[in-house]
Amino acid sequence: MRFLCQVVIGWMLGTAAFGQNMVGVWYDPSVPPHPGHANPQQLVALLKRHHLPARVLSTEELSSPQSLTPERFALVVLPYGAFFPESAVEPFRRYLKAGGRFLSLGGYAFDEVYQQDAAQPTEKLRWEKVAPEEVRTDIAPNHIRLTVPAGGPVDW
Repeated sequence: MRFLCQVVIGWMLGTAAFGQNMVGVWYDPSVPPHPGHANPQQLVALLKRHHLPARVLSTEELSSPQSLTPERFALVVLPYGAFFPESAVEPFRRYLKAGGRFLSLGGYAFDEVYQQDAAQPTEKLRWEKVAPEEVRTDIAPNHIRLTVPAGGPVDW
């Protein structure tokens, strides 16, 4: 957990996002439990203990373009690994395009997009169609650049 705080603090300070309002930690009790999932309430308590402004972010807030903005949330923590609500896909894309940041814990992000009232995950979305070996990754201090080949689907 100390490592998580160091990552969050370094990321926020390194990107000058610390002056923005809040770290939002998504919490949805309807997400199927999995041993790799982090506890959102414990994450919020940990971040607050390290003097970072943090609060739980509901699925409704995650799904609302009015609530989910980089001005309100400097960073969104997704503690459920692969699980992500279908209702939040478009608002989350807008958040990222507007300069928002996220940290995914416990698995490959966005692998299982689900409907809140459905037991089965929905069809996988377009952001998974580019083969990982076709994406060039450049890592430098304070940023990661992903380059998708020309003609590849880009949703971000």
